[in-house]
Amino acid sequence: MNHLNRARVGLGVLALGLALSGCTAAGAGSSTPSAEESPLAPYSAVYGAATSQEELDAQNARVQEKAAACMKEQGFEYTPDTASTPMVSSESLGMEWGSDEFVQKYGYGISTDPFGDLQGDHGEYVDPNTDYLESLSEAEAAAYNEALWGIPADPGAAEGGEVTESESTEPLAYDWTKAGCMGAAQHEVDGGQHVWDDPEFADLLEGMNATTTEAQSSPELDGPNEDWSACMAEAGLGGFTAKLDAPNAVTERYGEITGSDAQFESNGITISGQADDVDTAVLAEVQAWEIEVATADLRCATETGYQEVADRVEREIEQRFVDEHRAELDAMLAKYGSR
Repeated sequence: MNHLNRARVGLGVLALGLALSGCTAAGAGSSTPSAEESPLAPYSAVYGAATSQEELDAQNARVQEKAAACMKEQGFEYTPDTASTPMVSSESLGMEWGSDEFVQKYGYGISTDPFGDLQGDHGEYVDPNTDYLESLSEAEAAAYNEALWGIPADPGAAEGGEVTESESTEPLAYDWTKAGCMGAAQHEVDGGQHVWDDPEFADLLEGMNATTTEAQSSPELDGPNEDWSACMAEAGLGGFTAKLDAPNAVTERYGEITGSDAQFESNGITISGQADDVDTAVLAEVQAWEIEVATADLRCATETGYQEVADRVEREIEQRFVDEHRAELDAMLAKYGSR
């Protein structure tokens, strides 16, 4: 991805990430109840993601306008890039994430890239600043990119030494003050502090996320897990002792072929360091296996009654959490819900 393209990706990725964090958990690989049933659903407004294409475009337009003004102050020309960035979410697919229709086409959505086709429907992207940037000298272009995006973070810069292999894989915290005009513009438009960066609610958010893990490890699921495992074995997919083992296995295999560090978690899929040169035939094989596993998983979870028990258990745990932390949750919603 070149420097200029990042201008139109930032807000779109944010919207996608927030959409995925909500819908993935409700897929075939977990026991999360649907949003309308979840006692915690009303508090999801604190994440503040754009809820429509029009809202996303309006946010991007404001960011671009402020970035252009900032670049002008730095002595550069910058044409606001207001091309529509497609907002991708489970609603964009025209099917419910984790439904029978979804898993038969995408499995868990781990290796199959459900949103790839949507992103490709908007034609070839043309950046309005390409000609200007190409007219600059190498030194001027470097200064332009630094003004627009800031200086790329160097994991070893703070220590002044070489970056070890373990250090190089650690994610670096985003600092908008070091992200140039674009970082400053996005910071101004999105309201500054986010709930996930607010220490006041750190423990609360951790507790909210932990409800899913608590539900999945509930003793009430021991019996249903055994029934589900037996059903999977009958389908020729033995070796899974607990329901979460299935998406975990797919994610591990996907990580192996991409050379990435991949992990399926209760609130989504974390993949870093994905390679670009994956053998298409091998990828197709993994995708077909993922669809087979996810389809059997969904069928077995339904037929054995696992999903019914799991949904009830998680609703009960979430409701208990809401009852115990209602004042804190309401305070968080009051502070961030309108953003």
